[in-house]
Amino acid sequence: MVKPRIPETDQGVQGEFIVEMYDKMSRKFRDWKLLQTNQTIKSGITHGLALEIGPGPGYLGLEWLKKTNETDLMLLEISPDMITIAKKKLKGIWI
Repeated sequence: MVKPRIPETDQGVQGEFIVEMYDKMSRKFRDWKLLQTNQTIKSGITHGLALEIGPGPGYLGLEWLKKTNETDLMLLEISPDMITIAKKKLKGIWI
């Protein structure tokens, strides 16, 4: 018999401190070139509309946008705090 999953949260990662730490960790992954951006592009995802599910602070999708042309990105994230931080990054780059 399989036990039913008990959701930890229906709000995702929340709280200023935790979101800040998650953002720092994600930024390090980007800076250390550990994101799969180049592999995504090599796989042929080089244009059009992409949907990123659970992007957190958005580093992978935003890096993909910077490296491609004629592209649009839609992010689907449960955490309002993560959405806020991703929007700030987007404004700093393109707006």
